[in-house]
Amino acid sequence: MHRRTFLKSAAACAASGSLLASPLLPPERKTKHVVLIAFAGGVRTRETFGTPANIPTLTAMAEEGVLYTRTRCSNLGHFGAALSLFTGISEARGIRENARGDAPTLFEYVRKGLDLPASEVWISTSGGAQQTNYSYGTHRDFGPRYGANTLDGDGLFNEEFKQLLESFGRPRVMGERESDLLARMRGGIEASGALGLNSPETAARVEE
Repeated sequence: MHRRTFLKSAAACAASGSLLASPLLPPERKTKHVVLIAFAGGVRTRETFGTPANIPTLTAMAEEGVLYTRTRCSNLGHFGAALSLFTGISEARGIRENARGDAPTLFEYVRKGLDLPASEVWISTSGGAQQTNYSYGTHRDFGPRYGANTLDGDGLFNEEFKQLLESFGRPRVMGERESDLLARMRGGIEASGALGLNSPETAARVEE
């Protein structure tokens, strides 16, 4: 329904005293959390959703959500194509570029439009410093104050780190390798904190 039509209809309902019972009022949002998984560079359809046996967890998630396999973007490389997924516009950027885009990202739109705190909007990346540029752009009306918190690390959530997480709960002295992994995780959290995104409470929650 067009916004103008909605407002006219709502005004008519209000005049008749039936606004509260009107089906024109938008229902309460059923979706409480949105998870966007972007296959952005190097991951091929034939090895993932073309071969569901390889990705049972992602397949189960796709069955409960929306799977879109026909995204197309003409530019110079993976970085620009991936950035386009988050800005909604064509990003003509080469594969080696490492700079934020001029346009706002979906994280900025969501935070500004819904007045969400930084603690409610996150991006987890696995491709190094270049991918942290997806969290916000340089548009003067948006920018870092509306950006997503970033959890970034080179393979932070790989099998090695997964085993570390599974070992928590058994009190013992942390080994040198585990300490190094934890320091890397803290570094990713603190990088967002330096931008004024994370509160100490939020960082502690993520670390836990």
